[in-house]
Amino acid sequence: MKTLRILVANDYKVVRDGLRELLQNPNFDGWEVCGRAWDGSEVAEKVARLNPDVIVADLGVPLLEGNSATPNAGVVPERTTRDRLTRREREVVQLVSEGKTTKEVACVLGISVKTAETHRSNVMRKLDLHSVTQLVMYAVYNKIVPVWQPAASMST
Repeated sequence: MKTLRILVANDYKVVRDGLRELLQNPNFDGWEVCGRAWDGSEVAEKVARLNPDVIVADLGVPLLEGNSATPNAGVVPERTTRDRLTRREREVVQLVSEGKTTKEVACVLGISVKTAETHRSNVMRKLDLHSVTQLVMYAVYNKIVPVWQPAASMST
């Protein structure tokens, strides 16, 4: 019998630990908690690294938008898609992923707000992304922005 690999995602450590204990109960033979995550970026990283069969997640987890981090959601495009972006579009992706507003992006790049919006729209269309969350996941996956590491007390 194949072991069911489970990733638990919750922003409360006590809940993550409790779910792990519950799911690894001997009554659930063949279940294994392969990882735990406290936010959406950690979920995405662990999904890519651990390849779980199931994700048990609180949809209120920070930086997690619905099922955007699940393996079959198609959220993180192939690395080759990065080559489809212009230098300016990559700059816009980086700035948006760092939390900049469209107005701030325009100011930093010395372009109009409308041009910054057009660049972001073009990126979203080219990469078939539908939210800023997906755009940030793309930027992290393609190493356009570094992954933020939570304080040791918050990680598992």
